[in-house]
Amino acid sequence: MDVKLLNVGDILVLVFPSDKYVVPLRIVEVRNYRYRILDYGIAPIPQRFPLYNYFNTKTILVPMPGLMPPFTMATPNNPIQFPPLPVSDLPTQVWSTQNMWYIDTSVLDKDTLTSLVYHIYLLLDPPWIKASITAPPKRNQYMFAKEYVAPTGGDIVFGWKTTPIEYVSIPGIDFGYLFMNDTNMPVIVKARFIYAEYKVRPILDTDLLVRVFLGEEKAYFYMYPDITGLGIKLDETLRKAFGVTPLPLDVVNPPSREELLSLIKKNYKVVT
Repeated sequence: MDVKLLNVGDILVLVFPSDKYVVPLRIVEVRNYRYRILDYGIAPIPQRFPLYNYFNTKTILVPMPGLMPPFTMATPNNPIQFPPLPVSDLPTQVWSTQNMWYIDTSVLDKDTLTSLVYHIYLLLDPPWIKASITAPPKRNQYMFAKEYVAPTGGDIVFGWKTTPIEYVSIPGIDFGYLFMNDTNMPVIVKARFIYAEYKVRPILDTDLLVRVFLGEEKAYFYMYPDITGLGIKLDETLRKAFGVTPLPLDVVNPPSREELLSLIKKNYKVVT
């Protein structure tokens, strides 16, 4: 099982390839060292939830909670989100009652320039159920690509995979999951999360940033799906989330050391 969580002191680089933005972060605290597994139980697919049958192109209404009929998939118009589990009469301390992994931009501490991210791995049972990310919800493009990848069946490789599905939830951007049952069996889907809650701070050391982007300093790069559109102004959202301007950089083809230094000094600054 390919799951990698980070530790205090590690560098996490958020990469937004469609806009060629990056945000380099240092992890300053891991808030859930002892509690990294959340057994959610039956996936939140309610009765009469609309799924798409990709053989006869019909909408199928789920007959009972958590069940996926044969050859069905969730679509971006109706993504699957995980609301917080009810806990007796205790108040639910989350920013969204629809998605427990959503973080509001108000979490940014402008004095210390620290913020919060969730590093999430979703695991599904049965393990052959495929999944994908849609961010923000109702975004048609599943994962980043130059052209749109249409949902025409279970043989699509790009964007769909069996779990674990990795996602880094950041302030101000909501997201959802798409599930696919490409067998002839109706199945009850169960979900489990392995996750870490990181307190993070933007890296402001120019020399360190140059070494990171040239591969001379160890860092963990997470690449997002295409999350532009639907009114999301990515650069503005990233400023509110982390208190810095996102750095316009193509990490796949980084410029020279001198060009990197100039790029960082010109474009990367604190904006709180």
